[in-house]
Amino acid sequence: MKGNFLFISIDKAKRICDKAQYNEASWWEKFQLRFRFCWCKLTRQYINLNTQLTKKIENVELDCLTPEEMYEIKSKFSEQLKNHY
Repeated sequence: MKGNFLFISIDKAKRICDKAQYNEASWWEKFQLRFRFCWCKLTRQYINLNTQLTKKIENVELDCLTPEEMYEIKSKFSEQLKNHY
């Protein structure tokens, strides 16, 4: 389906959905997306799955190394590498 000013393609709807998740979509793009959302099952499914993924990523608790720990690991690795050769 070729898109026009109101009816957008599924690919364009996906791009707008991704932009809207990061508040980068214009009001017109959001309007077009909402219009397609009303009648397109695939668009609704994509938006729902994208929203779920975003929420899960935001709620994940990562346990990362501090810069000091990283430096210590790199130092030990370099030391072991020197001893190996």
